[in-house]
Amino acid sequence: MQISSTTNSSLLSITSDPATQGVTTSQSYVDIVKSLIGDTTYQTRDEVNANDGELEQFRKSLSTKGAAVFLADQNQEKIDALVEKYRQKLLDEQAKNPDKTMNIAKMVSDYKEQLMKELEKAQEAEKSKTALPAQTIFKERVAQATPINSEGNLQQLLNVQTSASKKELGLFE
Repeated sequence: MQISSTTNSSLLSITSDPATQGVTTSQSYVDIVKSLIGDTTYQTRDEVNANDGELEQFRKSLSTKGAAVFLADQNQEKIDALVEKYRQKLLDEQAKNPDKTMNIAKMVSDYKEQLMKELEKAQEAEKSKTALPAQTIFKERVAQATPINSEGNLQQLLNVQTSASKKELGLFE
């Protein structure tokens, strides 16, 4: 008898109105999700960004200083952090070996100078990467070309520049 009563209640839930059953199923799903995640309200990206103090500070600093100064300041902060870390490492090493004589100020100064040189090299490399390929090719061809004294050489240089420009734009002859 117990089996038939369980079967009858299962049949009742299956045969009951599907519209109301779907609402309770979806409602229970929503309740489960809310209990797991928490009841969070939706915020747009602009609202999230407006509440982010670090992002606001970044925007303010960038707009007041300008891109070049901001980047220079950021690089200087990185260098200062590396120098301080190196200084602390040297101080720890000196504390472990008090007999070892070390000129920490000189070593730190040399390290900072080395970092500044590396930064300058990186900036120069970046500048050379940003040169336009067509201009670079044209400059190389002009340097390799013989002096322009006839119409044939001039026409040859113009063809080189035109073909380089077409390649850059994706146009092929």
